[in-house]
Amino acid sequence: MEIYLALIPIGLLTFLASLWITDWYIKKFSKQVKQVIREDAPERHKEKEGTPTMGGVVFAPLTLILGLSYLFGRHADWNYLTYHGIKELLVSWIRSDGLLILPLLIIALGNFLLGFWDDLMKVLNKRNLGLKARHKFLAHLIIVALTLWVYLRWGASLEVNLGYLSLKPTPPLYFVWLYLVISGTSNALNLTDGLDGLAATLSMITLGVFVLIGSEKVKALSIIGISALGGFLYHNAYPAKVFMGDSGSLFLGGFIATLSLYTRTEIFLILWGFIFFIEALSVIIQVAYFKLTKWILGEGRRVFKMTPIHHHFELLGWSEPQVVTRFGLIQLWISALGLWIYALLRGLPN
Repeated sequence: MEIYLALIPIGLLTFLASLWITDWYIKKFSKQVKQVIREDAPERHKEKEGTPTMGGVVFAPLTLILGLSYLFGRHADWNYLTYHGIKELLVSWIRSDGLLILPLLIIALGNFLLGFWDDLMKVLNKRNLGLKARHKFLAHLIIVALTLWVYLRWGASLEVNLGYLSLKPTPPLYFVWLYLVISGTSNALNLTDGLDGLAATLSMITLGVFVLIGSEKVKALSIIGISALGGFLYHNAYPAKVFMGDSGSLFLGGFIATLSLYTRTEIFLILWGFIFFIEALSVIIQVAYFKLTKWILGEGRRVFKMTPIHHHFELLGWSEPQVVTRFGLIQLWISALGLWIYALLRGLPN
């Protein structure tokens, strides 16, 4: 309970900082970073054209700066600093917490920078087309390779925990697993970010699970992440005054992937991030079915009216707030089910 009491003021300050900085960002850059709506989007989305985007540049750096500052503050021995200096203290911190700090910088910050570059290309070109798929694929390969290097360098156990079964793959196989987790989560978040407040709401629910199951460090990062997202969501709720852009959605995917890898709960993301999984799966099904029917019948057919699946429900007549609320409720209860299964298999920390 003490850790929660200590983190509440930090969370509140993070929320207020995010709330204010996001408002400043909207006023300052509303004319420079306008959203360009894709041509095949539902008709009602056309009115969103020109809304400020790239809101991830607010909550992503804020989460990383405050999160890492908290971790450093908990590690710092100021008597040690007096005698050895800041450089030695930083080295000591990285040696101690390297398996959390370095993947966080590589995966979360790496995805943020990737999303930022993607957003920047869209804004500058005034088209909803940024980096090509092969460039993102290459970027994620680099991120995964660096993450694996850190694990090997720090002597981490290359383990895939399936809840009831633990596997220890070889480094090449673990590389594949890392790619599936990191790239899969990041792209799933990116696909989910299509309605006002949807990705932020669902991410806060998923991070809430890590608050319950994680160590003190994971709880701190999760609460800071939730708080930073909350300040952004105040402005991103329907009708949105700002969008998070790829810089925000890819960062969130990387952030959540990092926490799942550190806590060895990657497999549980299917439940804790259920809607993310369904959003990505709907796109895979739609594309595969269209290509298959075109090959067999000579005419491509679709399973859904439009994907990702939140657009399917929009075209069925659901309003944006209805989709966000209902998807949020589904994510909440599926996450609770996943937490119950996790507790049965591993137990919950005190």
